[in-house]
Amino acid sequence: MPIEEKPGQTGFVSRLSELTSTHTHWQRRLWQSGTLRLGDELLDSCINPEFPESALKDMKADLLAVTRDDRGIVNRKQLLAAIDKVKAGSADTGHAWLTLRAEVDRARTDYLEQWATVFESDKPIGTQDAARRIGAHLLDHGYHKSSIYTWLAQYARSPRMASVAEFLRDGQERLARPEKTYIFCVPVVTTPPFDVTAGAAPGWFDATETSGWKDAHAPDADTIRNQGSFLLTVDAREINTAVDRARAAVFDLQTKFVLGTRATATPVTICSRMWSREKKQAYGTSDTDRSIEIRAFERHGRISDLTAPPDHIVNALALLQPLRTSPPHIAVMSGWSAIESLLVGPGDTDNVAADRIAAIIAASALRAEFTDLAWAYARENTDTLATDIAEPQLTNLARAKLFQQRAADTTTPVQFENDRDRLALDRVLPALTDPSGEIGKLRTVLRREFARLYRKRNLIVHAGQTREHTLHAVSERLTPLIGAGIDRIVDAGFTRGTTPIQLAVQIETRTPYLTPATTTDAGNSLDLFD
Repeated sequence: MPIEEKPGQTGFVSRLSELTSTHTHWQRRLWQSGTLRLGDELLDSCINPEFPESALKDMKADLLAVTRDDRGIVNRKQLLAAIDKVKAGSADTGHAWLTLRAEVDRARTDYLEQWATVFESDKPIGTQDAARRIGAHLLDHGYHKSSIYTWLAQYARSPRMASVAEFLRDGQERLARPEKTYIFCVPVVTTPPFDVTAGAAPGWFDATETSGWKDAHAPDADTIRNQGSFLLTVDAREINTAVDRARAAVFDLQTKFVLGTRATATPVTICSRMWSREKKQAYGTSDTDRSIEIRAFERHGRISDLTAPPDHIVNALALLQPLRTSPPHIAVMSGWSAIESLLVGPGDTDNVAADRIAAIIAASALRAEFTDLAWAYARENTDTLATDIAEPQLTNLARAKLFQQRAADTTTPVQFENDRDRLALDRVLPALTDPSGEIGKLRTVLRREFARLYRKRNLIVHAGQTREHTLHAVSERLTPLIGAGIDRIVDAGFTRGTTPIQLAVQIETRTPYLTPATTTDAGNSLDLFD
């Protein structure tokens, strides 16, 4: 059932699809967490006696800000009042805490239904904001982005037309269902150093039993050479989240096998693939879907350079390496450590790095988007500007500036055939007239999310919370942003010898003085790195 959008409400489906696609460029991805996830985290922090009062004050301010503008909150007035009253050092039996808990839970129960009601009206809606908030809500409450993308594709292939409200009510119904049980058979490469019998090792199979399990439950899946296997059972809303949870369990088990086996023996080694009973196919046993790239090495011809870059870059790369495939808790720790190593100087508190990396990424996002739109214009048009943009000798910065001047022409607005490019243009058009304000808005959102990363890292390091259920979403959302920010840091180092903190200062001090773009002058909003 293709999803039909009312006039004044178009773009929701395209934007939600883009937010959940694995092929979306980093600046167009979902950055923010959902309102109610922030509410849950505030509740947890209130009852943590070691949580800093200043950090709690910041969390409350962030939650108040996002709640005021969230049209999916049916009890907004009551929720805002409850947020305002809760304090550091609260007890989970106290009046203020219990009130906030009740209001957050009520908002959660009605969230997608409330959005459905909003979309049923004939009034114009900020559909891009709606897509971000609804996408974040689904991800925060147990749906993997790949499953949301597939779900949207199923609607698109169906012969019956549906409304956005129907889609959202379908989502509300899905979230109300109990989690399903998924079973994975995980083969091992080495022969287990113990008796593989039902009595001695429940849940384990020898090689013959493993073959029998596969024939019965995943006959058409890839064959995996093994010396036995074991079964893992996880609960999840859908298969992709189940796979992520199984991978986390596999990592913990592999760590136990290695550290728990004496040095003279061969530890059990887990295969790189496992079979799903429910889907009857094979999945990888380690995280592989986080996207991070530091393209500055390629741009500056440094890939073949065997000499080491400056120490701060070497150290950051070492810390970034685990982000692509390591479990979420390691990705969170390593990601923050890389940021902190670059952006915290003498006399600084380590949490200042959240705002500094946010400033760098916000400036980079605007530059990246105008570059993508310039190339999109060149693909869709045959005029002189399209030819100029496609000129091979031109830099991407020059292309972006040419497109800025064209986009500033309000007498003949730019039209894109591609929905995603059209929506991206709508997002960045305000930056042509108020670049300082728009970069400031991006920076605010990014600062909030990187402050969350810092808090998650502290919970892992100081409280050992390696299995906290939001870590996967946090690591997946922020990894591409970390890569983009550090790419600009590396580029500035290669180009001008600028240190990371110097770059942050440069952006912070120049942003208030940015000039608008016109049809004859692109302004200086894209020059923050030069």
